[in-house]
Amino acid sequence: MQLFSTLEQNLATAAETKNETGLDAIFAPEFALRSSEAPEHPLSRTEYIRRILSSSHPDSVSQHGMAIRALMGVAVVSFVETRMGNSAGRASSAKYFIVDLWEANHGRWQISSRYSAPVEPPISATDCSGNSR
Repeated sequence: MQLFSTLEQNLATAAETKNETGLDAIFAPEFALRSSEAPEHPLSRTEYIRRILSSSHPDSVSQHGMAIRALMGVAVVSFVETRMGNSAGRASSAKYFIVDLWEANHGRWQISSRYSAPVEPPISATDCSGNSR
């Protein structure tokens, strides 16, 4: 578990510091990101790295609830990532459920696929019509 926690932290650090060489080493050549917002339009490795390098980054990023399933040369790592920052003078936060598929490539681990979905707040006891359940 420690290995993949460290690898995920290395990715977060490379993104935060906009370390293109570090990002290049982490993502496998066939990498693609699929998000729940547009699952039929995956982002390529090149586009995802470009977005990381050109975007502003949150003030802090934390990960929790990590689960790992390792098999022969492949590991599935899932966790909840919380991003906190300020936008137009207002505090903001967002949570995402992330699933990374890590593969052993020539003696090093690389992410070949990432799946991302926002974590919605729990539904209250009142449904959309305003009626209590």
